[in-house]
Amino acid sequence: MSSVTTQPDLATLLSNLPGMVYRCRNDAQWTMEIVSDGCLELTGHPSSALLFNRDVAYADLIHVDDRDRVWDEVQAALADRRPFRLLYRLVTATAQDKWV
Repeated sequence: MSSVTTQPDLATLLSNLPGMVYRCRNDAQWTMEIVSDGCLELTGHPSSALLFNRDVAYADLIHVDDRDRVWDEVQAALADRRPFRLLYRLVTATAQDKWV
């Protein structure tokens, strides 16, 4: 069962989807409100660690050289009410860079 603070049907759906699925706030830490168990494979952190920034904030996982660009591009897309697609690096729990 994923670390989801929502209805059981959504938790079941998220646990069956590949990859990391999440819903985050539009704040400087990208606070995760829902995080699927795919988080562990991608980041090396269990989903519970990212949920509401318990142990680590998603913003801290974004490579330092990509953080400002990710923030700026997301904010611009939201302001324009348009979809967006980003390519950036995450730094895993074992200090590996992964492109997402």
